[in-house]
Amino acid sequence: MKQSEIPSRADKATVLAFLTWGLPAGESTWDLFSPELRARLSNAWSHWSARSTDRELAHDLLYTEHAGEVEPDLLRRVHVSWWVRALKEESPAVQRAVVRTIESRRLQATVAQGLNLDLGDLECDFGSPSRDFGGALDLWTERFVAGLPRPSDDPPVITILSALKLRRLYRIIQATGEIKRSVVHDEDSQNPADRRFLKVAEPDLAAHPGRDRRSTARLGLVTVGRLLTMVEPYRVRWALQHLPYTIANVIRAEIEWMNPLPSAWLRGERKVLDRAIEQAGGRS
Repeated sequence: MKQSEIPSRADKATVLAFLTWGLPAGESTWDLFSPELRARLSNAWSHWSARSTDRELAHDLLYTEHAGEVEPDLLRRVHVSWWVRALKEESPAVQRAVVRTIESRRLQATVAQGLNLDLGDLECDFGSPSRDFGGALDLWTERFVAGLPRPSDDPPVITILSALKLRRLYRIIQATGEIKRSVVHDEDSQNPADRRFLKVAEPDLAAHPGRDRRSTARLGLVTVGRLLTMVEPYRVRWALQHLPYTIANVIRAEIEWMNPLPSAWLRGERKVLDRAIEQAGGRS
């Protein structure tokens, strides 16, 4: 199935709800929706009902999706630099209280250093927090996005950002930049797709002309940012949280939500990334 045909999270939840509690009685269900939404839900229905129409399974899937979005997995799905970024917006009292609750000494020290906190101050006993203060402790994570890994549904760009170690991801991004440069410099290429892709690749090389590792990586990050325009914004945010905040910001600057590239050019970017992933040994 093409990535564009994979149902969105909202469409999937709607269909799972239909499968769990049944379709509305009376007039045709699909007539209740606009033509565009009707087409999307029909596609989602075909996608999920092909797997199973079992009511209990649909309920379990829906429950799992909702449970996974209640609270972000801070330890496994949010890079420590995002912790620091979020806590900088809080008062010193909330910062200290949150850092005190971190069980991992190594993580605690990293967050404290990022906030310029003295670990010695955290040893003081301030007593039980008030109700309002406890609420502040619960709300500091509201900037994060919760979600579950979906290897079978997520496009490769989301999978590599959220599932790979940083060193492996860096190799793929480097390879992406190198492959894009090779497409531009391959004057003997007889592949029409490669030649059409030059329209987008040549300006990228002009913006990042260096051949050093930093310039090559930036060239690869351009491809990553463009491919993220094809993904739901909430899912993009969820994936970027796995990366150091500074790198995520570089990628975010390349995401042009309001001015995406033509689909033919995005397919070229996808081919470049696919080749880089294969060259680096896959995405698992």
